[in-house]
Amino acid sequence: MSNARKFLACIGAGLLMMTAALPAYAEDAPAEDEGIKVGDLTFAETEGGYQLIGAEETVTEVKVPEKVEGEKVVAIGDGAFNECVSLKSVTLPDSLEKIGAGAFYYCMALEKLEIPDSVTEIGNYAFANCFALKDITLPENLEVLPSYAFSYDIALEELTLPAHLVQISPMSIVSCLLLKTVHIPASVRQIDEMAIFSNMGLETVDIAKDNNSFMTDSAGAVLSRDGSRLLLYPAGNTAESYDIPAGVAAIDAYAFTSALKLKTVTLPDSVKTVGDGAFSGCSSLASFDFPKQLTAIPASLLADCESLSSFVIPDTVTEIGAYAFYCCNTLSGVTIPESVTKIGAYAFCGCNAMNEMTVPKSVTEIGDCAFGFEIVKDAEGGTESAAVRQDFTLAGRSGSAAKTYAESSSVKFKQIGLGTTLTVIIVVAVLAVLGVILALVIPHRKKPAEENAAEEKPEEPADPNYSSILADDEENGDPYDRSSGIQPEDNDSET
Repeated sequence: MSNARKFLACIGAGLLMMTAALPAYAEDAPAEDEGIKVGDLTFAETEGGYQLIGAEETVTEVKVPEKVEGEKVVAIGDGAFNECVSLKSVTLPDSLEKIGAGAFYYCMALEKLEIPDSVTEIGNYAFANCFALKDITLPENLEVLPSYAFSYDIALEELTLPAHLVQISPMSIVSCLLLKTVHIPASVRQIDEMAIFSNMGLETVDIAKDNNSFMTDSAGAVLSRDGSRLLLYPAGNTAESYDIPAGVAAIDAYAFTSALKLKTVTLPDSVKTVGDGAFSGCSSLASFDFPKQLTAIPASLLADCESLSSFVIPDTVTEIGAYAFYCCNTLSGVTIPESVTKIGAYAFCGCNAMNEMTVPKSVTEIGDCAFGFEIVKDAEGGTESAAVRQDFTLAGRSGSAAKTYAESSSVKFKQIGLGTTLTVIIVVAVLAVLGVILALVIPHRKKPAEENAAEEKPEEPADPNYSSILADDEENGDPYDRSSGIQPEDNDSET
């Protein structure tokens, strides 16, 4: 199984667990003797009339009455048709005002549903896991599309949202794998992050031209009307490249998730924030340039981008989020800048082409399984877990977070540079040696210099009163004529 498929399977499994964790609504309903039985249906009193609270699980066709005991039926209660797996057809009365949470949850055979315009409120998970649902008409007066309204409705190909809808909640339309088109009316003013998520076949989001809050660009991406926010890039788009428009400052979480054909995406300098998992599961993405203003790489940003081999992390980044590059199995050429101080759990887990990573001393925190782990399946080939790679080496300095992580995770470690203590010892030793050398050299250099100076200086007499004979001769005249031998003094010649 490819990483992209594994990624989608993980998403699916997660969503399935969330839906499976819903309460068993039918079990929480009042006992039959506390309600009124009408055929295969059970009703109970509620504000304004009666609500349907349960149905026989084997029911195949249902027509909900408009009145019970002379009172209007105003609601389909929470989980009323929960796990009625054989239910194919339901007719709802015009008296209805509310459909509760999980009302049609796991109605696997339900193919078509028309909800009257009298309904103004629908609960979470109302139509989740209706695997056969192909056609649904939502009430015109509905203002909020709830979370998980359509989850794993895998037969649904087109969805038209009602004319007075104002808000699309988070995870409203999730994993409807064959969904190709969603029509959004002019009335919608709020689309929450991940409102339309993980719909692999989605090709078109048709937004009314007179919608003042949202629009689509030429590639079909959903943007805020002012162009500052990118909400969604249709996963079913077959284009191989996309240039995010200049002026986009924020990219929503999981905006590009599972865009399997996308090979290159260009981000403008205007981008300041990117949501979690924004480009996760883009299995063909071969290159990625981080926004220059990005200070933190969000969680799961490029998870399962199995064609991504290298990129440059800018030195503005201080934190790398959990699962940021999870299972990017061809990723190898990555340098972590010294601006980074924190690396989240599983950040580089499953990057099997990466045999060595150097972590700078600036990093003070490293999460579990961040480096040197691969994803393996158990003997039955089902459950996945992280296992230490024997062919991976983490490089870092002594006393660093990298060394601590390696030791606690049983990951091979290679020390680079010198430890602080060792560096101090070496510096002190070098200074000491230099001191000894200077102590020996300077006196030896001084002694010859003094001797040379002594040789050049004239020899002084021992007695300061001593006067040289030659000096006296020069002062009084030499009585001897050295040019012709010894001569008598002048007074002798006169005698």
